[in-house]
Amino acid sequence: MVILIHGSEVETFYRGHGGAALQLALGYLPAILQVEVCFRGVLLFGLLPRLGALLAISVSVRPYGLIHLDKPLEEALGSILVGVILAATAIWCRSIWYGVLLHLAGAVALTLLARG
Repeated sequence: MVILIHGSEVETFYRGHGGAALQLALGYLPAILQVEVCFRGVLLFGLLPRLGALLAISVSVRPYGLIHLDKPLEEALGSILVGVILAATAIWCRSIWYGVLLHLAGAVALTLLARG
């Protein structure tokens, strides 16, 4: 996480994102809800009975990683591990909502810490 926050591309990317934590969370919430419903809710849980946990996670993480390619390299690469964690959390909890909260908290924390 320290490497991710202190990457020069990350600092540059998030420098223009203003606002307090609540304002950032409300701004990020629609996109995070879309991502979690699509990749964890529909794709992961749709594949889970057919493929099992490991393969369903593997398949659902790939497009999740691809949508992060427009972000700084550190974040794009980190999205693979984060995607696995969010998918495992969804399976373990049998719900996407804990992942939504984790994803939202992570996005807000990254933004606040990266912009210093």
